[in-house]
Amino acid sequence: FIMDQSGTLIAHPSLELVKEQTNLSNLEIFKNIFHGKNTGIYYYNGNIVIGNAVILSESNWIVVDQVSIYEFVNHYIYILAVALIAAVCIGVALLLNLRKQLNKYVITPVEQLTRKTNNITIGDFNDSRDFSSALTAFSELDKLFIDFQFMTDNLQARELALRESENRYRGLTNRMPVGIFRATLKGEILGVNPMFKSIFGFINYDEVINQNILDIICPYSTHSKKFTEKMKNLNNYEMKIKLNNGKSIWIQIDTHIVYNINGEAEFFEGCIQNITVRKDTEDK
Repeated sequence: FIMDQSGTLIAHPSLELVKEQTNLSNLEIFKNIFHGKNTGIYYYNGNIVIGNAVILSESNWIVVDQVSIYEFVNHYIYILAVALIAAVCIGVALLLNLRKQLNKYVITPVEQLTRKTNNITIGDFNDSRDFSSALTAFSELDKLFIDFQFMTDNLQARELALRESENRYRGLTNRMPVGIFRATLKGEILGVNPMFKSIFGFINYDEVINQNILDIICPYSTHSKKFTEKMKNLNNYEMKIKLNNGKSIWIQIDTHIVYNINGEAEFFEGCIQNITVRKDTEDK
């Protein structure tokens, strides 16, 4: 199972415990992991278990794999019987074999899980496509790998859907016949589309980013505080501006403020149209 830094369950073979946000910070293995002890024997639900814990470096989650002593001994009952006859020799052999088996069936799979999970946290799914290939001996660890496979598939699907959505949105804005911009509440430009650059005579994207939108629209004006606030909420606002190259054009501006889920203003965005041809026609 997996816990966060407070001991609250994040993943567990029993989904009910996860739904109830059960806290297992009282476990000895949870306390020991913060003192450099990764493996130990302790009580869990009235049973003596042996477990191993690892702290994931990227998410600080604590992954614990444990198995009851009874189930564990069942795998080695023949070795234990022989150990009673030749305590010293077989005891040494048992300890060596135990270490090897723990590395093979517990520590190595958990390390693989740690590596794969770290890759997931940075968006790399190349090494995380198949969790089922890990060799394990305990059903709890098998279930944990299955849970992580399910989580990986869902995360990858969401990431692909998000990328497709971003690509569609970016393609749409790039093809729009109007200039589109996004700026901070102070007016610093965060992003523009190609038509915006074309309207104002910019060639490179870097020429626009971090400039103030008011300095671009009115490069030779002193902006009043009133107009600065008004700029964030315009509707079909028409104005004649003079560009840096000395050319005058008419533009129509529409802007609005974007709020986050807490109702706080985050930035404002808008679209600008070059309406010079229309205004010249109207004057005639």
